[in-house]
Amino acid sequence: EYASTIFSPILKSDCTRLESLQKSFVYRCSKVFQFNYEGYFKALEHCVLESLEYRRLLSDLTVMYKILITKEFYNPDNIHTFIFEGKSLRRHPFYLRSALSNKTKPGAQYLSNRAIRCWNSLPPNIFPVKLSSRCFRENIKLLDLNKFLTLNSTNF
Repeated sequence: EYASTIFSPILKSDCTRLESLQKSFVYRCSKVFQFNYEGYFKALEHCVLESLEYRRLLSDLTVMYKILITKEFYNPDNIHTFIFEGKSLRRHPFYLRSALSNKTKPGAQYLSNRAIRCWNSLPPNIFPVKLSSRCFRENIKLLDLNKFLTLNSTNF
């Protein structure tokens, strides 16, 4: 998980290969600790773990929060543009547009393009009143972000 915001696979085949490491470990744990292995995602629930792809998404959103809201990380490039249209009931005040192209494979791997769809779909109550990345991360964990993940129990 180290530096997952720098490198995060976008192709399903790469996500599958990366996730297979944890899948093999969870399978081995099921044999050692003798619990019924009914599938990767059910075993993750049994072990109280999250998929690697889900943890990368949480990390991406948290880093975006640290760059844009709390200013914990310095961002010299203006790769994000805030869209402020006054008070909107449908959008949170940190709605973004990326200045980078998403049409090529390298462009799609940028953090701003990778997580912007999920970021813009967040409800306004997720953003804490007091600027805290820890509180933001805990609020995100309460959401169902499965529609932004490539792998699920039917295709992995």
